[in-house]
This record gives sequence, structure tokens and C-alpha cells, in this order.
Amino acid sequence: MNNKNKYLFVIIGVVLLALLASGCTTLPESRERARIREETEEEVLPILPVPLKMASSLKFEDIPVPHGFKIDQHDSFAFQTGSTRLGVLKYKGNAAADRIVAFYKEQMPVYNWDLINIIEYGRRMLTFERAQEICIITIEPTRGRVSLVIAVSPRSEAK
Repeated sequence: MNNKNKYLFVIIGVVLLALLASGCTTLPESRERARIREETEEEVLPILPVPLKMASSLKFEDIPVPHGFKIDQHDSFAFQTGSTRLGVLKYKGNAAADRIVAFYKEQMPVYNWDLINIIEYGRRMLTFERAQEICIITIEPTRGRVSLVIAVSPRSEAK
């Protein structure tokens, strides 16, 4: 083999080696690995001081929804007649559950809702009330996204 062929062989070898080495770091992540990474990140990331913004359009004008959450029209309903309303609105979006809890603890009092309790057991449930209504907000992380359910109903009169 002459020097010219050896030189060409070495160059091709170096280029192939460089392509193989750099290609390994840019392979797309499997969906399962990405899901596990996202779930793990949510658990270990601290609560960020940046509050969530409110969505621009609301189904109920006095119940805020974090910006970026999209309503599931097929799995939601709302009914209102006179001063009575009832509804279950389901949304999907991306945000840490703790940030959503902080969002509702901050925003609901602005709309005259009083926080009654918070239950945390994997999912989070916040119960708010005001004069004649009750609102239960359920936050549940699922498959790298967050399911947000807002249920509104008249308060029952205890006897």
C-alpha cells in the first residue's frame, strides 16, 4: 500500500470514528426513558419561585386555570341556570404539581374563594368554598403531564 492510500485510509477511519462517537450522544431518547426522566425530574426539582400565569380564556370567569392548560371538551361539562351552576372541567398541561397548588392558593382568594383543605396522597385535592358554592380542584401527574379537574357545585345545606 503506498503512502497516499495509507493517508486516505487513516482519514476515512478518523472521520468514521468521529461520526460514530458523536452520533451516540445525539440519538433520540426512547419514549419510555423520556417519561421516566420527566417523572423523576418532577419529584426532585425544587418548587420554582416563578408563579404560573393564568390562561387567557376561562370556562368559569371566577375560577382561574394556569396558562398552557388545555380543556378536554369531550370529558368536561358545565351547566348553569340562574344563580346555580354545576360543572366538571378537565384540563391537561405541563407544570409541577406543587406549582399548581401554589397557583390556586394564591389565585382563588382573589375570586373570593376560601381554602378549606388540601389533601395530598400522590394526587392533590384542594377544596374551596364561598357563599353558595364549593369547588374541588384535583391535580394528578400522569405520564409526564398533569391532569387538572375542576368540579363546581352548589353547597348542600346541612340539617
